[in-house]
Amino acid sequence: MINWKPIQTKEEAKNAFENSQNAWIMFFKHSTTCGISAAAKYELDQNWDLENIQTFYVDLLVFREVSNYIAELTGVIHQSPQVILIKDKKARQMFSHYAIKVSKIKEVVDN
Repeated sequence: MINWKPIQTKEEAKNAFENSQNAWIMFFKHSTTCGISAAAKYELDQNWDLENIQTFYVDLLVFREVSNYIAELTGVIHQSPQVILIKDKKARQMFSHYAIKVSKIKEVVDN
């Protein structure tokens, strides 16, 4: 089961990013009014079985400025829905829309 940690401030986003030193983290940018985003979140919620990655959730409708800050931190252009995989303070992979699959995340994290 996935353990979402909500990100609501730029400081929380920065702290999460800093915690990626020697560890995997994932930002999931989610729009609660978008059907594609709902499908992506369902995929993650139903199929998640990874233990070696911290998962952070950003509600885009409420915390858009935090999402923009994550784009600045990572250098990854904003999309929605979007998963950004980070290790050692570098964005290693990004998936958006229907490309968000647990199997694809596993491929990146396990290699």
